[in-house]
Amino acid sequence: MKTDLRYQENTLLHPMSYKALKNGHYWITKDSFSDKFDRTCDLLWTTDKNKAPMTLLHDPEHPKVKARLWKKGAHQRPRELISELLNRLKESINRNLRFCSSRDNVYLVFGEKDFLPGLNILKLKDHILIQSNCFFWNKQRPLLELNIKKALKENRIKFSKIHFQIREHEKRESFSSNDQQKTEFVIKEFDIFYKVKLSQFYDIGIYTDMASIRMQLDPYLENCSSLLNLYSYTGAFSLYALKKGVKEVVSVDLSSKYMNWLEDNLALNKDLEGTHTSIILDTNKALELLKSEKKSFDFVVCDPPSFSSNGKNSAQAFRQYPETLLKVGDILTKNGKVLCVLNTHHIPMKKFRNMVEETKIFKIIKSLKPSQDCTPVKNISESQYLKVLLIEKVHK
Repeated sequence: MKTDLRYQENTLLHPMSYKALKNGHYWITKDSFSDKFDRTCDLLWTTDKNKAPMTLLHDPEHPKVKARLWKKGAHQRPRELISELLNRLKESINRNLRFCSSRDNVYLVFGEKDFLPGLNILKLKDHILIQSNCFFWNKQRPLLELNIKKALKENRIKFSKIHFQIREHEKRESFSSNDQQKTEFVIKEFDIFYKVKLSQFYDIGIYTDMASIRMQLDPYLENCSSLLNLYSYTGAFSLYALKKGVKEVVSVDLSSKYMNWLEDNLALNKDLEGTHTSIILDTNKALELLKSEKKSFDFVVCDPPSFSSNGKNSAQAFRQYPETLLKVGDILTKNGKVLCVLNTHHIPMKKFRNMVEETKIFKIIKSLKPSQDCTPVKNISESQYLKVLLIEKVHK
C-alpha cells in the first residue's frame, strides 16, 4: 500500500525531553522546541548530542502531547514503519487474546503497554473498536485499518465490522468518526450480559479497564449481603455483585439515560437473584436520603466519572470526594468496605491516598491495580489514570 507519510529530519527536542525519552517516557509535550515541529510532517527524526537516533509519531493537534515515541535507536522510513506496525499489532493481539475466554470485551491493544502509543483497540464480541488518542492515527486511518485486518487474520479472529473513534477528552464528543449508523449489541463479561452502544455516546456502556478490578472483588463479596453502587453508570458493579450472590444492591446515578440502560442490562440477566433498586439522584443527596431511611451497606462502590452528568470535571469531583466519603461512613456497616476510584492522571496516587486518610474515619486496606489487558506502564502518566483504593472505617 502506498503511503503519504512525510518525515522531518534533524528535529530538535528540549534537553529534558531527550532525558525523559531515555528514561522510559513516551511523550514530547508542548514547549518552545515542539512549537517548531513541522506540522505537515507525520514522522520526526531526531538525534541528541550523542547522535542517538529516535523516530517519533507527530501529534500536532493534541493540546499537550506533541509527539509520541515510536522507535529508539533508529530513523524509520515509512516502509519500515509500516512493517513494524504490522508486527506490533500481531504481537499485541496474540498476547491479549488469552483474556477473551472469560469476556467479550478485551483490549487487543492498550497504547504504550503494547508499544502502540496513542492507540487502543477493543474487541467487543465480533466488533473491533479502534480508539485513537493521537492525530497520527487519525490521519493514517486507512493504513491503520488495513494492517489491523491483516493482524486479525494472522490471529484467526473473525469480525463483522471495524469502528473508529477519535478520543478527544477535552471535547467529550461522541464518536468522532465516519460511522453514522448507530450500532447496539450484547456482550458477555464473566457470564453477565451487557448492552453495548457504538456511534452514539463518548463511552460505550461498559468500562473494559475495570473488568480486572471487578474480578479482584470476589473475596470481599463472599460474605456481603448489601452493596451500594454510587455513580453507577450502566451498572456493571451492580450486576457483578448480584451475580456473586449479594442479596440487596442499590444503584445511584444522576442520569436517567444511564439508569434506563442499567435496567436494560438487568433484563438481560434474568437468572440474577437478590433485589435491585435504582435511585436517580445526585450522589450526596442520595446518601442523605439513605441515611434518613436508616439504610446501611456492607460494601460501597464510589467511582465518580471524570466528567459527570452535571458537568463537573475531575478536579471538582475530587474536591467533593471527602464530603462524599464522610456521608458514606454514615451508612456503612461496622466491617463494611468501600471501593474508592479516581479516574484521572492529573491527580497522583499520593494525593488520592492523603485525601482518604485526612478524613480521619477511614484507613486504606490495599490498592487495586488494573491487570491483564490494561496493565499501566511505568513513567506514563496517561496509563496511570485509574487509581483504586479499598478502604474501611477506623474503629476507635
